[in-house]
Amino acid sequence: MHLWAMLLTLAFLSRVSPLGRPFPLKHHSNANAYAYSALFSSSSSSSSSSSSSSSSTSLSPPNPPPPPKISPLPCKGTRDFPPSLLPLQSWLLSKFSSASILHAFAEYDTPILEPTSLYTRKGGEELTGQLYNFLDKGGREITLRPEMTPSLARLVLGTNPALPIKYFSTPQCWRYERMTRGRRREHYQWNCDVWGVEGPQAEVELIRVMVRFFESVGLTSEDVGIRVNSRGVVSEVLGTFGVGERERVGERGGGGGGDRFEKVCVIVDKLDKIGPDEVAALLVAECGLTDSQATSLLHVLSSNTLDELESRLGEGDPTATATAKATAKATATATATATSTAALSNLREFLSLADEANLSRYITFSASTIRGLSYYTGIVFEAFDRSGDLRAIAGGGRYDGIMKLYGAGSKNSLDECPAAGFGLGDAVIVELLREKGLLPEFGVGGFGSEADLVLHCMEMEEGGGEKVVQRLADRVRNVGGRVDVYWGGGGKNTTTKTKTKLKKVFAKADRMGARFVGIVGEGEMERGVVKVKDLRCGEEIDLQIEEEDEDGKGELEKWFIGNL
Repeated sequence: MHLWAMLLTLAFLSRVSPLGRPFPLKHHSNANAYAYSALFSSSSSSSSSSSSSSSSTSLSPPNPPPPPKISPLPCKGTRDFPPSLLPLQSWLLSKFSSASILHAFAEYDTPILEPTSLYTRKGGEELTGQLYNFLDKGGREITLRPEMTPSLARLVLGTNPALPIKYFSTPQCWRYERMTRGRRREHYQWNCDVWGVEGPQAEVELIRVMVRFFESVGLTSEDVGIRVNSRGVVSEVLGTFGVGERERVGERGGGGGGDRFEKVCVIVDKLDKIGPDEVAALLVAECGLTDSQATSLLHVLSSNTLDELESRLGEGDPTATATAKATAKATATATATATSTAALSNLREFLSLADEANLSRYITFSASTIRGLSYYTGIVFEAFDRSGDLRAIAGGGRYDGIMKLYGAGSKNSLDECPAAGFGLGDAVIVELLREKGLLPEFGVGGFGSEADLVLHCMEMEEGGGEKVVQRLADRVRNVGGRVDVYWGGGGKNTTTKTKTKLKKVFAKADRMGARFVGIVGEGEMERGVVKVKDLRCGEEIDLQIEEEDEDGKGELEKWFIGNL
């Protein structure tokens, strides 16, 4: 028995079975090999003394593999906001909020996770192709929100607020898209929406609040413009080229199914990104237009005024016969007349109201501005960098009847609810502000500083200074001051470890952006004062520690209130 056990072990160690065949070690983990060795060692320990005295070999436990290195970089397309960068982000979000609040928009928020069906119902091919979606542990299809409008629709459906409403939010949104300058896979987006207002007053109010934000950060109409169009007008334009709103791709050749009108809109919306030649090629390849139709369509959509648009619409389809052209021209004239009572007149009313609101210096009519999301129904607009260096800064429009997509039902009062809104991302606007030299400076006492006052107690023979400094810090905090206490010293000076050089205190204050440094040393304790230095001008002043008036405020608090 002992001989057989020894042969088995030797065969295992040499990877050869007792029968002369290779031992299938690859089917066993290192842990199993170790277990086999331990088993044999246990057997040999119970054997006779002569057997145990013989030499034996056992495997050592396997060394665990080293843990994978953690990259210090965030996931591709995302950002960290360390203390050196977060103040800028906070400043920007505060500007979004301030502009919204001044126009009486109410703030809301929703979960970052939403059902995927919320976006696939009718978000447009481009949006649904960029979703961060997954199955959760319960088997539910979940998506990181790519935008806020569907979430707002769900929220309104659930809360059924009294209309009209004006809401705003600044959520973090996620899209798996190609990254370019000012485009990331996550971004914070300022959203403003008006529900329950049928007329173009809603769009004018939205552009008012957007312009207020622009001007609050130093941008003017020379820096940014706002292109305006109407999906209703676009529908009429595409109709003259045989692209109906309910026609599906493939009915006229090209493409692989899907709403042909929406497909054309998505492609034309890329005009500024990829240029007219590539857009024309896509219209031919994916939407079934002829080369001449695509060229003429882009010619019409390059109109810069409503009058120019109407004139070019009358030219008709260049591929048609003379009789068909005459018929098309008559139809276009009749269509323009009919449209004037609907989409076109609505757009003209909007432009008139915008002029009365002193917004005309920002606004430009652009027949090619369509917006890629398929739920837009009326006026659409897009803020842009006039220098042309950046993509769209903001975009929005009217999306009446969106509640039909989310199950409001014909009996629900929200079913036909008029709605309009826009979104403005943080990454693009920061790039523009940086380019214009308009980002704020975060210096001593400026926005983004972490403290107003840094207090420090010097080393003292008798100690007790730390208690005084902590009490002073709380007194200043009680009147609204942001105070940090620099640790070091303040106890009995028994070791050199308690000694702190003053330059370290001032370096700390500089890193925190603090304007003031307060020092309490032995001399100050004897005189009952704290020495405060203004880092902006270098002036120093001694302020009494204990003197308090009937309100419980001492000289330090009063001085600090007057210098905030």
